[in-house]
Amino acid sequence: MGFFVAYIDEQEQIHDDDEVGSNAGYAAFADWAADLGEGEYPALTRLAEEGISDDIDRLEGDLERVLRSKPDRPSEDVLHVARRLLAIVQARPGGALAMVITDGTSGDEGAG
Repeated sequence: MGFFVAYIDEQEQIHDDDEVGSNAGYAAFADWAADLGEGEYPALTRLAEEGISDDIDRLEGDLERVLRSKPDRPSEDVLHVARRLLAIVQARPGGALAMVITDGTSGDEGAG
């Protein structure tokens, strides 16, 4: 089991996307990203804490910057999830207004 991305478009349709990482991998990534703080990486921190991003462009920028600077020396597993998430965000469908991280269970409002 793992965590996946889902996008919400203008018609409030949900589009499922690829797996971001395993349960353990995404949990490690979310813990690391949440500790970075909103000041430097606001969209990434929100995604980690709440499992949602309604500013996908900013999230993409946060991921690019965090992968360049690697604050707090993340593990290779954390970097793998960050790189995977960036690739998914960069390939997002047109019209995507928000994205959520989900484990795929019904009633899930995001992970993090």
